Amino acid sequence: MPRPSALAYLLNPSLANLGRAYVEGKLEVEGHLRAMIDVANTLAHRALHTQQPWTNRWLRPLSHTRHEDAAAIAYHYDVSNAFYAAFLDPGMVYSCAYFDTGEQDLAAAQLKKIDHILTKIRVRPGDGLLDIGCGWGSLVMRAAEKFGAQCTGITLSKNQYELATERIRAAGLSDKISIQLFPQGELPHIGTVLKTMQEGGLETLDVENLRRHYARTCSLWVENFERNATRIRSLVDERRYRIWRIYLAGCVHAFQHDWISVYQVVCGLSGRNANGLEWSRRYMYPTA
Repeated sequence: MPRPSALAYLLNPSLANLGRAYVEGKLEVEGHLRAMIDVANTLAHRALHTQQPWTNRWLRPLSHTRHEDAAAIAYHYDVSNAFYAAFLDPGMVYSCAYFDTGEQDLAAAQLKKIDHILTKIRVRPGDGLLDIGCGWGSLVMRAAEKFGAQCTGITLSKNQYELATERIRAAGLSDKISIQLFPQGELPHIGTVLKTMQEGGLETLDVENLRRHYARTCSLWVENFERNATRIRSLVDERRYRIWRIYLAGCVHAFQHDWISVYQVVCGLSGRNANGLEWSRRYMYPTA
C-alpha cells in the first residue's frame, strides 16, 4: 500500500474500487495477480450483493458512435504486435482456445479450436468464408490453406491488418484471402443472440459452451504475461501495463465463476428439409 490514500479504497472494497486503486498505482500486488483477484472478490463479497460485478457492465447494451468506436479500438488493439506476441501463442490467436483434455499447450489448443470451427461448419474447397474479427488472420489462413476456402477477414485495428496482410502474403495466400477493417463489440447474452438469429431467418443447429476452455485460455495468457512482464513493461506505459494485467486476471476469475461465458453457435437458413440435417455431432470430431 504505497499511499495512505489507498485506505479509502479498502473502506469501500468493491472490485471496481480495488481495480482502480491498482491501475492508478495506489495499491501494489506482490505475488500472482490471480491471487489478488480472489482476495479482492472476497473483500468485495458484501458489496456485490448491492452492486453489479465489474463484468456486468459489459453485458448491458452499448451505444456506439464512430468516434467512440475508434477510441475503443485504438486503446485495446492499437498497441504493438510485439505486445500481444508477449502473451499470445505463436499463431497470434486472440480468442478462446479448445482443449480436448485440458493438457494441451496453448499453441496446440488454438490450432485445435480453428480446426474444430472449420470442421463444425463444414467448410469445403471453394466455399466463401467471412471471419468478422479475424485478428492477425490465423483462422482465414487455415481455412484457405487446409480447407480450400475463399476468405474475407475483418479485423479491428491497423496493426492487425498490416501483420495479417504480411502473413498472408508470406504464405502465398493473397489470391484466396482479403482483409478489411471494422470496430468495437459487446457481449450480448446467449439468449439475445439466439432470439436475434431466429428473427433473422436462421435456425440454430448447435450451441457449445466453452466457458471452461476460455478460463484455461486466459489462465495461460496470464502465465505468459507474468513471465514476460519485464518485456511488456518496455512496450507500454505503466498504467496500460496495469490495466492489461488486471484485465487478464479478472477474465480468468470471471470465466471460472460464471460471470461471463462464451459459446460457439452454428446456424443455417430456416425452413430446410430435415433430411439435410445431421443425426449427431459426431462429424465435428474426426478421428483421423
